[in-house]
Amino acid sequence: MKTISNLLNNEAWRSVILVVIGFLLAQLKDFFAQRKERKEAVSVLLSDLLEVRHQFVGVELLIDELATLGPLPEHVKSQLRVVLDSLFPNWQELHDRYDKSVTAVARLDPLLSFQLRSKDFVRPVMRTLHFHMGQDSQAAAILAPVIKNNFVNKVETVLNESILKLARRQSLWCWYRTRRTLKASKKLPDEAREAWESIKAIAQAQVKTAPVQPSIGVSNAPQMSQGQK
Repeated sequence: MKTISNLLNNEAWRSVILVVIGFLLAQLKDFFAQRKERKEAVSVLLSDLLEVRHQFVGVELLIDELATLGPLPEHVKSQLRVVLDSLFPNWQELHDRYDKSVTAVARLDPLLSFQLRSKDFVRPVMRTLHFHMGQDSQAAAILAPVIKNNFVNKVETVLNESILKLARRQSLWCWYRTRRTLKASKKLPDEAREAWESIKAIAQAQVKTAPVQPSIGVSNAPQMSQGQK
């Protein structure tokens, strides 16, 4: 203790200690500032990536619901996917925002940024693919099962893993909440489900009440009288 007291009373040593303390405080300040910046960048990127997944999964959920009305040819499903995709917000706006978020994260974590780059391109790729499949019923019938099993499911898995990785960078609580959100998004929300059930009921009622067109055949042809023969 006496040695420490002598050092503190020494002007030179006191200056050195103050410089060291000042340096450490500055490093801590930079650390917490970078940590705050990293969390903000990751939060924005996580929100954008969740939107990318929502648009991708949402189309598939709606197609599955439409299929409950009756069997649909695969090329018709592709046409419906293109129509449903057009109802979502402009992809270019999301792409610009997502690209900026990835670039912001690159300054803090280049590897993570590299892994997440171009994940949002899944939507235009699927739209182009289904546009062409909608024009060719034979190609759609062949390609649809392959795309569903080998592409759609894998893309969803990759998006889920990337989202959870980002959420874990935030906190365990964020990871837990995000994980629950991903599980809940595998089905239509309650308000969307109610609206869909109403639409489905109307469509089914119209099918039942639609007039049946009589088939034209010999039995339905007007009978000629003996005099006409």
